[in-house]
Amino acid sequence: MKEQRGYWKRFTLASFIGIFFLIIFLGCAKKEAIRKISDEEILKERVTTYWNHKVKRDFVKAYEYESPLSKEMTATKYVQIHANPALTYKSFEIRSIIKKADDIADVELMVVPVAKVPGAKPFEHEIAITERWVKVNDTWYHLSRRAAGDFTHK
Repeated sequence: MKEQRGYWKRFTLASFIGIFFLIIFLGCAKKEAIRKISDEEILKERVTTYWNHKVKRDFVKAYEYESPLSKEMTATKYVQIHANPALTYKSFEIRSIIKKADDIADVELMVVPVAKVPGAKPFEHEIAITERWVKVNDTWYHLSRRAAGDFTHK
């Protein structure tokens, strides 16, 4: 009987130790998988989501991707300015991401805006633009032309 209790104590202790190491190894594996997502991939995802909102004309959601400085400068006018029915976006494609610093990147895109003029056929034309994105508190945000100062969009 005494031997049986000793066996169960050792078994229980070994089980707890095994579970402890299993949790540690699984946690490290998950953390390693998270680390493999590059900053550039995170930025690309944010740019894609931002532009998807603009194509869908959901400017309220797109506004959430504007930098704090851009928001400060445009305030509530952003949605009014971008909700112009005469200009919509048909599509976009990210061409390249150029990191200028750890917290600054230029994103080169091809965008297809559609201009609608009363009495005329809608006009669409593919154009190349470069946007500045900045990282604030580990989150990438679009920096408006006005907030960017000397940076000029192409």
